[in-house]
Amino acid sequence: MSLTKFLFIFLLSFTLSLNATPTEREKYQDDYLKLIELIYDHYGIDIGNRDLYEGYTMSFRDKCNAEVKLKIKKPMIKVFNGNICENRIKLVNEKLEQR
Repeated sequence: MSLTKFLFIFLLSFTLSLNATPTEREKYQDDYLKLIELIYDHYGIDIGNRDLYEGYTMSFRDKCNAEVKLKIKKPMIKVFNGNICENRIKLVNEKLEQR
């Protein structure tokens, strides 16, 4: 009886894990690409260029508004605020990274 209970619980947990909640990146996948294109179109910055930039972070406040922080190889961070629904992007801040 305990083996059948174990198998039942195992199968139940396996099927529940298949319906997991999507991550933020999966949820906004198309929006990430639009935001990257907006930065490139308006500022000519290819944030995927690993020779010039160390990396970036994106955070979405809602479906339209997002913030992008771009880390440059020298100790500087550029901050962009964008609205992908209106196709707007703005360089808000360039600041030296605190070390």
